Amino acid sequence: MTITVDANQQQDVPTPAQGEAMTGTRPSLRLVTIGMLTLVTLIAFEAMAVATAMPAVAKAMDAVGAYGLAVSAFLAMSLFGTVISGYVSDRVGPRLPLLIGLASFTAGLLASGFAPVFAVFVFGRALAGVSAGLISVAIYVLIGHAYPADYRPKIFAWFSAAWVLPALIGPAVAGWLTDAVSWRVIFLGVPPIAIPAALALLPALRSTSQQARWTSVRPWRRILAGAGVALAATALQWGAERLGSGTGIAATAVGVVALGGTLAVLLPAGTARLRRGLPALIATRGLLTMSFFGADVFIPLMLVTHRGLSPAIAGIALTSGALGWSLGAWVQARVHTDAGHSRMLQFGSYVVAIGSLLLAVVVLGLPSWVILAVWIVAGVGMGAAMSSGSVLLLNLSDPAEQGTNSSHLQLADSLGGVLGVGVGGAIFAAAHAQGPVSSTIFAGIWIVLAVAGVGAGLSARRTLRAT
Repeated sequence: MTITVDANQQQDVPTPAQGEAMTGTRPSLRLVTIGMLTLVTLIAFEAMAVATAMPAVAKAMDAVGAYGLAVSAFLAMSLFGTVISGYVSDRVGPRLPLLIGLASFTAGLLASGFAPVFAVFVFGRALAGVSAGLISVAIYVLIGHAYPADYRPKIFAWFSAAWVLPALIGPAVAGWLTDAVSWRVIFLGVPPIAIPAALALLPALRSTSQQARWTSVRPWRRILAGAGVALAATALQWGAERLGSGTGIAATAVGVVALGGTLAVLLPAGTARLRRGLPALIATRGLLTMSFFGADVFIPLMLVTHRGLSPAIAGIALTSGALGWSLGAWVQARVHTDAGHSRMLQFGSYVVAIGSLLLAVVVLGLPSWVILAVWIVAGVGMGAAMSSGSVLLLNLSDPAEQGTNSSHLQLADSLGGVLGVGVGGAIFAAAHAQGPVSSTIFAGIWIVLAVAGVGAGLSARRTLRAT
């Protein structure tokens, strides 16, 4: 599905001179950067805070049994929003999906914050999920339109840094607010900050709208596929947690089949074959997030159940990964060639794989503090690889395809994480059904996920087009 844009219309999208962007002498660009970083920080804080507050929400609304529904609603609708945002951004620019995303983000927070019953709360989380997909893709396109190529690595490094403070203080602040005030404050306190941040983006958004001529009359195919991938991911996630039952096995099988069918429509042709260029990049990101996020989830569980640490102390391991991620993103910001970013993507993928393998060694007898060091190093690899992949995506994409290609990348990221957690969860659930889970099971999970990291490193070698 393609569109044609007049050359004169493409020239209406201003690209600031590299010197102006690098030195910040253009006030509108500086304001846009501040606005985007504020939004990313708020989204990061909301993600960290909601995870902390969810047990209290479920208990207060007598919905502990439906705890996972709010999580699944957010995930499913974020995948749908990702597909829609990519499609619309390439046709009319990022302004419309970003503004709708900001509106649904605010509406979702207000709905959850004022929710009288759990059903309304879940509806709010679904709206927030749509907004996450819309905003993330639209911001990628906005970066592609507003910033010169040499400056994009720094922007993505700043985005990674914007997650550090929420990762450090978000859970603690959310826990304090939940205990001292109310969990509702976590949702109601974000919109007053998000609205001014959105206003800061208006100067750049005005210049990125474009008139496009449609060359396809089948937009519903992608929309239906987007809905299908959301439902398939939900079925896969739900079923993987219940593989001990016939219903769980059936849901997992349906999810896998449906996911394969919808991804054939949504992802670039040749992704499964690792065709050079964009298809290999999309596959790399999926394998990378599968390896890192799958391994990441089981670190606190192992530390609590096998080392006797409190959840708060065990969570420090995840914070160490976030710190390493930010450092890795700044390392890649010093790279300014596609070949360099491709090598950085390979390097980071292998570092993540090594980190997962080292976790398997540590769990068999080394001190718990070693896990912190290991996961800082893995975080460095992840930060370098993820930011380099984002830069490569924009550099490999034609301006009229940045939205669709960004949605491909976001889909790969999300589904890779789902598959990583699903594979690890299936192994854990099968072992748990037989009795207490031993350290060897955790080691086995991390070894399997390390294989995905190695696969990411190998596929990253094909991310540059043949010359």
